[in-house]
Amino acid sequence: MKKTCKTILFLVWIHSNILTTANGKPRYTYFSEGETVILMCMGDADANATSWIGPAHNTSIPSPVPEVDDFGNDKIWNTTVYTNGRKINPDIQNFRRLKVVDMGGNGDFDLQISNASTSDEGFYRCEIESVEGKLLTKQYILQLKKPPSNLTIDNETEEDTIIGREDQILKIACNVESGSPPSTILWKHNGTILKTGGPKRIIYEFRTDRTHHNAKFTCEVISNLTDEHLIKTIRLDIKYRPKVLINHNNNMPVFERANTTLCCKIDSNPNISFIFWSKDSIGFTNSRNSSCLLFKRLDRQDSGNYTCFAGNEIGNGSFETTLTVYYPPSVYLEYKNFSINESKRAVQCKADGIPNNITFFRLEHLSDFNEHIRYLDVSSDGIAKLPNMSESKRYQDTGFYLCTASNGVSDEKGNMFQHDKAYLVSTGPPVFVDDNRKIQYGQIGKPMDIRINVFSTSAIKCLDLNAIGRVSSPLPIKNNLTKTVPMKIDFHGVNITVNGTELTFRLSKWNSFESYNVTVSNHFFENYFIVEVRQTGK
Repeated sequence: MKKTCKTILFLVWIHSNILTTANGKPRYTYFSEGETVILMCMGDADANATSWIGPAHNTSIPSPVPEVDDFGNDKIWNTTVYTNGRKINPDIQNFRRLKVVDMGGNGDFDLQISNASTSDEGFYRCEIESVEGKLLTKQYILQLKKPPSNLTIDNETEEDTIIGREDQILKIACNVESGSPPSTILWKHNGTILKTGGPKRIIYEFRTDRTHHNAKFTCEVISNLTDEHLIKTIRLDIKYRPKVLINHNNNMPVFERANTTLCCKIDSNPNISFIFWSKDSIGFTNSRNSSCLLFKRLDRQDSGNYTCFAGNEIGNGSFETTLTVYYPPSVYLEYKNFSINESKRAVQCKADGIPNNITFFRLEHLSDFNEHIRYLDVSSDGIAKLPNMSESKRYQDTGFYLCTASNGVSDEKGNMFQHDKAYLVSTGPPVFVDDNRKIQYGQIGKPMDIRINVFSTSAIKCLDLNAIGRVSSPLPIKNNLTKTVPMKIDFHGVNITVNGTELTFRLSKWNSFESYNVTVSNHFFENYFIVEVRQTGK
């Protein structure tokens, strides 16, 4: 006949720890269904009395024993007498499976439980009264081994998700029907243990932010009864207000006439309910619900601070960027007309452009007919000082002044240098040009024209022709004629063309040959010129 082998669970302790006083804490002992369990109680052959008590089943008057269970909770254990000496109490239902044995061969009173089952769970105590009358005990709480089960997580949805909100304290709780011995529960994230606890429940709390959205947290229950742990993973659904970015690098220049786009990149949970744009705090009514602004042929007026706003049920978000449109400078001259009495004279070039790192080049002085006269050095802020010269020659400062500037940005035609030209007048007396004839010819008794060329920076208001050295009747001047004609004159050592005035004194009859004084006045000063009239042919 084949023999059946059963597992025997031995509980062995060092001799000095076997028996304690009546207040000793019980040993928690775990067994599997059908095992033979032996609870050790080292005896004494000279003991006055020995006994075991164990779980009461059908006893009408059990003896209660207060003691915590293996989860640390207070509990009343109902007990009854199991043995007196080595004799088993026949009134308990499992007496046929009980036996007092001597495992050490020293007269021990070890309690053997055959084919252990759930009915054997409970509180056990061995009591020995020594010859000195001292009561020594050994206590056990016997529990059937049971793996943990039924792992649940509070507030999880059907999709294994826990819903939270940004910047709030979120508590995630894991529950398990803990087995025997008690289980250990872990909360993990990305393989890192966040918290250890148990045996039935563990709560991990933390302040949420948007990085926790879609993060996965795992509750793991560890028991030494099984190699496979209970595991459940949940995903966080964290609601947060929109985070807004604009795809524009402030350090990257954009140029006038180019095309560009500003687009909002929005991270939001839940999805946004609105989006709109503003420029310099003024909203775009035609761009609502559009995540992008498209600029075709940028204009300098498009420069400004652009803000994208977006919102959802949690809150609002925004982002501002600066759009700087680069364009060539608009050049202009700042000046005033000078009098010959002013010794300090200057012309200033100015320019407005982006970027504003504008370089000014030499100022060019030009005639009325665009002839080059001179260059003037310009300071970094665009000022050109006119050189000092005698008053009588300051009229030569009259003319066009050409300013040239650049900020490195070309215009629509590809020109890197921008210009502006202004006409400056240096007021002074009329100037008789060098090609005037100081000797002119006529015949007595016949009509004669005396012609004089004059340059004047203001309108001529008075003309006069007088004989020098005598008082006579007025000259028989029929009329005076003036007309504008181009003529040559020296400006700053350069012979140029100017628009001058040709003066004609028309005499109806010439009576004598002598020198005459021509006097010309403009709005500011007067000047004169001496002309000698001789007989034709001499």
